[in-house]
Amino acid sequence: MRKLFEDLHNHVMDHPVWRHPFFVRVFKGDFDQARLTAFAPHYFNQIKNTRQCVSLALGRFSGLMPLPCGCLNERISELAQIVLAQLLADEYGVGTHCIADYPSLHDLLLSTTHIGMYRQLFECLAVPFEEQDVPMLPGVADNVLTQRLLSGHPAFTVVESLASVGLGMEWGVPEFFSLLLGGMIRWAWKNDVPITRRHLFVFIAHVQYDVLHAISVMLVTSFFNHDRDGLRQIKQATNTLMSARYGMMSELYRHIFHDDCPDVRGIALPERYRLHDRRIAHALLEARRGIAPERVVSGEAYRESTNLPFVFADGGADKFR
Repeated sequence: MRKLFEDLHNHVMDHPVWRHPFFVRVFKGDFDQARLTAFAPHYFNQIKNTRQCVSLALGRFSGLMPLPCGCLNERISELAQIVLAQLLADEYGVGTHCIADYPSLHDLLLSTTHIGMYRQLFECLAVPFEEQDVPMLPGVADNVLTQRLLSGHPAFTVVESLASVGLGMEWGVPEFFSLLLGGMIRWAWKNDVPITRRHLFVFIAHVQYDVLHAISVMLVTSFFNHDRDGLRQIKQATNTLMSARYGMMSELYRHIFHDDCPDVRGIALPERYRLHDRRIAHALLEARRGIAPERVVSGEAYRESTNLPFVFADGGADKFR
C-alpha cells in the first residue's frame, strides 16, 4: 500500500500542470488589480462546478454494482459513499450527526459553501453580485466537462471515477492554491490593498481541507483496486484531468495576461502522461454539443469544435478522428 501511495503521489505531483506559468506568474505578484478582477469570475466557474463531480461519483455506488468481495461488497460500497458524502458536506457547508443539530430551513439555505467563501474575494475586489457570474471560457468549459465525464459517465470505471475526484481533482490543489494565495498576499502587501483572511478564506480552506479529502478518497480508491489493471486506470484518469486543467490554465493565461501560452500539446508532455485510449475524445465532443451556448464564450463555435486538450500516446492528431 505504501509503495502504491508513493508511486501515485509522485506520478501526480510531477505533472507540469502544478507549475503552470499562470501559477508561477501570480505567485511572483506579476499582475495588477484589473487582471485579478478579470481572473476571479472565470476561475469561479471552475469552483462552482467541481463539487458536483463528487455527487456524480457518489451516485455510481449501489447494491447492483459488481464487486468481488462477497459478503463485504455492501460494506465496501458504503464506505466509499461515506467518504464522498463527507466531501460533499464540506463543500456545501452542511453536516449534522443528530436530530437536535439539524438546522432550520433558513439556516440550511445560509450554509457557508465554498461558493459563498469565494464570493468573499469579490468583496475585496469590489465586483458587484451581478458581475460575478460570467460565461465560461472554452478551456474552463472543457475542464468542467472533463471532470464531470470522468466522475459520472458510464464509459469510465468506478476506479477512474474515484481517482478523478481524489487524486486527479484534490491532490494537487494545496500545491497551486498555495501559489495563488501567496501571490495575492504579496500583491496586496506591495500595493497596500486591505485584503483580509476572510477575503482569501476559500483558498485557505482548500489548502487545509483538500489534503484530508485527497487522502480519504485515495484510501477508498485502494479498496476498488482489485484487479491488475487498477493502477493503469488510476493513472489514465489523473492524466486526463491534469491535461484538461493545463488547458484551462493556458486559456486563463492568454485571457488575463494577453500573452501567448502553450497548452499541453505544446510543452513536450512526457510519455507517461499521454492518454492511451480515446474514450474521453468521444465523450467530450458529445458533451460539448449538449451545452447551453450562452453559457460559454463563443458557445456555438465551441459546440462544434473538434480540438481536444489532450495528447495521445498513439501519436495521432489532437483532433477527434
